[in-house]
Amino acid sequence: MQGNSVNNRIKKKPLQLGRSIKAGIRIGVLILTAMCTVEIARMAWETYQSRTGAPGGEILVLPMMILLFYTGWTARGEWIDFKRAFREAERRECHASNNPAYKG
Repeated sequence: MQGNSVNNRIKKKPLQLGRSIKAGIRIGVLILTAMCTVEIARMAWETYQSRTGAPGGEILVLPMMILLFYTGWTARGEWIDFKRAFREAERRECHASNNPAYKG
């Protein structure tokens, strides 16, 4: 009876400390970035509210933030594509070097 319960357990993957640390750092950076973004937007809004004349450069803070998010999103996509191509090139190079018919 006990043997079946041991075999029926869900096998968990071992904890990978490096991945956990990397995820924690990413979450910390995300939280810090969000806090800074909110603070900058709040300061721009207060500056806009205190103006007596026409709005100045603080009106460009919101479009700047949107552009920064878009740029980061695009850069991440490019980085993922670059890493994927690099890994495929490494894989091809490794297979080519292991192939005895290859004369490079």
